[in-house]
Amino acid sequence: MAAKVKKAQEDSLSFEQRLEKLEALAQRMEQGNLSLHELLKDYEEGMKLSVTLQGELAQAKARMMEIKLGGGLEAKPLPSDVAHQATLLDELHPDGFPGVEE
Repeated sequence: MAAKVKKAQEDSLSFEQRLEKLEALAQRMEQGNLSLHELLKDYEEGMKLSVTLQGELAQAKARMMEIKLGGGLEAKPLPSDVAHQATLLDELHPDGFPGVEE
């Protein structure tokens, strides 16, 4: 139950809030005073945030290209489901992201 609440809270965060959270995690890990367990937990959370942020950026870039090419000038919402984000990431980076293990 708590995991569902946490996921719902994270889904409601804006891009900027996710980025701030990722930066805070990075600073916390750089301080060097975390236990191995805490470090791994923060690293995992940071990687999830990173993938989500990269997906949002990919969507924005795709929308910008669509506008630039003259198509779809009407406002429309960007899809936000994870599967669509993963597809966009795969299209943009077919060989994966450096430093990210699958």
